[in-house]
Amino acid sequence: MNKIKKGIAVLIVLLILVVIYVFIHLPMYQEPEVGGLSIDFKNGTTEPEVKAILENCNMPVNYTIDYNTTSFQDDHYLVGKPIFCYIRFVDISGNSAIITEKDAIIIKNRLETNKKVWSVHFDYVKY
Repeated sequence: MNKIKKGIAVLIVLLILVVIYVFIHLPMYQEPEVGGLSIDFKNGTTEPEVKAILENCNMPVNYTIDYNTTSFQDDHYLVGKPIFCYIRFVDISGNSAIITEKDAIIIKNRLETNKKVWSVHFDYVKY
């Protein structure tokens, strides 16, 4: 009987060690992080209007605006050409920053309530 109890105790200790090893070495789930936004504004939206729209959506982080950027433009629009803007999140010193996807969704929803905003897309850093 003692040999059986010792065997079970050794087996339990080994199982606990395996669980600890797996827990330490498996990557934990991380929420996706967003480094910026690509925003399509209605044609004719001026840079001051873009700045006012962004200020009114209460972003939780500093940002820079690349107004009317051509890096995302495509000439195949049926409803006129939108104004493309890229918003890059930055920290106080101007270095790139990130926000959680949850915060980015809140910002996107706020922006999309504005009639001058056609669409908002995330620039993912980690997924």
